[in-house]
Parts: sequence; C-alpha cells; structure tokens
Amino acid sequence: MMSLRVCADPPLTRFDAIATAKESPRRERLLEFKELVASEYAAYQNACPDLAPMPLLPLDAQARGDLLHCYQGETQPLEHLKALIRAMQAPEQIAVCQYCALNAPGTFDHYLPESLYPQFSVYALNLMPCCGDCNQKRSTAWRNSQGERRHVHLYSDVIDQGVQVLFAEISVAETPLATFRLELGAVHTHPFYQLLRRHFTQLGLLKRYQDASFARLNEHHRTIHVLGQYSGRKGCLRVLREQLAEDRRVLGPHNWKVALLQAVLETPEFIQFALDTSPSRENEKDGT
Repeated sequence: MMSLRVCADPPLTRFDAIATAKESPRRERLLEFKELVASEYAAYQNACPDLAPMPLLPLDAQARGDLLHCYQGETQPLEHLKALIRAMQAPEQIAVCQYCALNAPGTFDHYLPESLYPQFSVYALNLMPCCGDCNQKRSTAWRNSQGERRHVHLYSDVIDQGVQVLFAEISVAETPLATFRLELGAVHTHPFYQLLRRHFTQLGLLKRYQDASFARLNEHHRTIHVLGQYSGRKGCLRVLREQLAEDRRVLGPHNWKVALLQAVLETPEFIQFALDTSPSRENEKDGT
C-alpha cells in the first residue's frame, strides 16, 4: 500500500469545465452550484483525512441528479480529469490498485460515496483509482457503527511504513498453500494500524491474498528451482533475500508479496521442495 499523489489541477476549474460541457438547462443549473461546490471542496480538504463532520446536503432530486451526472455522464473534461489523476502517480503506484495491491486500477472509487455526497462526484481528492473488486466491495457505509472510517484515504492518510503487521505462513503438503494474518502487536492501539485492520477486514484482503498466493508461489517455485541449479541453495537464498529487501523498499511492508516472500525464506520445507521438484512435474500433478 502506497499513498497516492493529489491531482494538481484546480478542482473548481475542473468542475466548471465539466458543468460547461453539459447540455442546457443542466449546464446552467450546475454553474449556479459553483459557490456551494467551492465551499464544500474547502470543507472536505480541511476535514481530511478523518472527514468528520461531513453533513449531508439537503438537496432536492433534481440537484442531486445534476451533481451525479457530472460523473455519470461522460464528457471530455471528465475523461481529462481521470487522465490527470492517473498521470500524477508514479508507475509503481498506478500499476496496481493501492487498496489491495492485487489488480490493475481500472475504475475510480468515490471515497465519500457519490450517492450520499453528490457534490464530490468529480472532486479529485475524493476519486481513488482502484480495481473493480475493491470498488464493488466498498459500500456507502464508509464508517462503522462506532463512527470510525473503514478504509484508508490514499491521498490524505499518512501511511505508516515503519512496522510490518502483515505476515504469511506456508504449509507444504501435496500442494504448497499460504495463509495470511495481521499481527498488530505493540501498535494495536495506534490509530493508523486500527484503520488498516478495518481496511483489510472490510475488503476481505486476507482471503483474497490467499487466493492470489497460489500463482505467486508457483513463480517462487520456478525461480528457486532454476537458481538452485546454477548457484546452489546458499546462492538461491542470497538472491531471494536481496529480492525481499528490494520489494520491501519499493512496495512497503504492508504488501502481500513482501509477506509471502518473507514466508518463503522462513519456510525451509518449501525451499527444499522447490529445489527438489521440477515445476513442470508439479503442474502435471495439479492438472495444469
């Protein structure tokens, strides 16, 4: 998980461009909202990352529909905004959904749900590039029953990279299997790590990581088998340790690939299995 960079495009200028691209009479109605939208944008920015209190606006059905149409109706200025948000991110940030670090971010999530807060439907600070799975799992219940946020705000939350809390464990039976867990330990009362735990829980990340780990373990199997043939067990372990250090530096300690590779290095049974077993033979046994 890595923070995202905020789009530098002036948000009210972007709203104005999107509103102007609409047909009459919606265009004129939206332009009348500019002062209200400017006030709401400022309130959002000042309230980040906790976003409390963010009261619902008493909008009638027409006003709500117009504001929602800013995002739901395709326009060139809206597509330009999406492109700007993507372009602001470093390649390693935009290559994968930062909510889960699993899939490509092919959609945009409204951190404050657009159905509840239509005034933020095209506010860049509220638009998170994410994958379809995370977008679907996110719900309008962005706070829990205790009023706590359920997800990390990728623009505004300071993502603490100092403590690793995501770990994996590999069992080697007929087919190697990885399971994941969160261990908050000494940071269990730290506000960010409490938020991170809620984020993992609501998005079902531990199970999703387990499902994704099978293919990743196969990759590690192939790598270890080839390295072992050329550099032996010690040389293989040295390369894996160097890869883990680089992955941790680039991806951060909360990434499932970091946790999995660490588990590989901590599981000598898997290392020996990968050294001794040809990946092609293992695939034949699995019917792949």
